[in-house]
Amino acid sequence: MVDNQIINTYFDKENIDKIIEKLRNKNYSDFKKPLYYELSLLRKGTNEKDIIETYPQFERVKIINVRRLKYGDIGHDLHYELDDETFIIIAICMEKQMLINAFHAKKNFKKFKERLFNAYKKEY
Repeated sequence: MVDNQIINTYFDKENIDKIIEKLRNKNYSDFKKPLYYELSLLRKGTNEKDIIETYPQFERVKIINVRRLKYGDIGHDLHYELDDETFIIIAICMEKQMLINAFHAKKNFKKFKERLFNAYKKEY
């Protein structure tokens, strides 16, 4: 089994809303933050305040990748489109109520989305 293998990617509002609905009653502080999450924030120079402020803005989530994680868990990568046309990714394992990763991708979201969609369009 391959760690972090993408098993599905959602671009449509209906499927995104189904996943988001499971998170609406959760605050950022409700999730466990393992050491590797904290170290990842430091390594990438990610300001945790930006992640905390972005997390509840579910209307900004435009893509969700579903991944098979190590040990078979399922992770969800939420891609939040920002006003400056960049995006923040917050990766969550809902089964374990744990944050996996989060960072600000300083590239154009629309171009990223188009490339991702083209890579997975055979599935749609």
